[in-house]
Amino acid sequence: MRVSTHILTFTLLASALAFFLPSASSASPHNPDTDWFKDAKYAAAVKHGNPHAIVTFNPGVRVIHYTGAEDYTAGELNDPLEQIPVSRWLDGSQWHALTFVGSSWCRRDTRYTTEQWVSWVRAVTGKEGVVTLDMGPNWDPKAGRIGSFIQAQIDQVITIKAAIR
Repeated sequence: MRVSTHILTFTLLASALAFFLPSASSASPHNPDTDWFKDAKYAAAVKHGNPHAIVTFNPGVRVIHYTGAEDYTAGELNDPLEQIPVSRWLDGSQWHALTFVGSSWCRRDTRYTTEQWVSWVRAVTGKEGVVTLDMGPNWDPKAGRIGSFIQAQIDQVITIKAAIR
């Protein structure tokens, strides 16, 4: 099966190549009248070259077990601090949250104090959940190196990492 590269977003998670896909269909276990077999086909396709790869399908802004074909929750969150897993697993999927460090996706500022981030990430990882943080890369060559991050975000992520080790 061929998967269009424009729908794939790659991230390194737990030393395995992870695929974060929009849902291949509108189907999910929460809508049993639809055919969500398409998601299983996409999952099989991305694992074809690497059977250790992990995959999720993004149902939008929420943490849910969306399809039986996912290994982890997409977990896209705008306001993460109140979202703490009960355990590592959410209906068979690894609990995972994806949120942004800045005021929105790809923003180059900070929205929470370092202490708030540390407290939240510590609570999530304490229940064996996983967190991915979106940082705002520089897109303006006049402002510095393309792809570089602001020091405030770097400092927060370094502090978070040190706090949970």
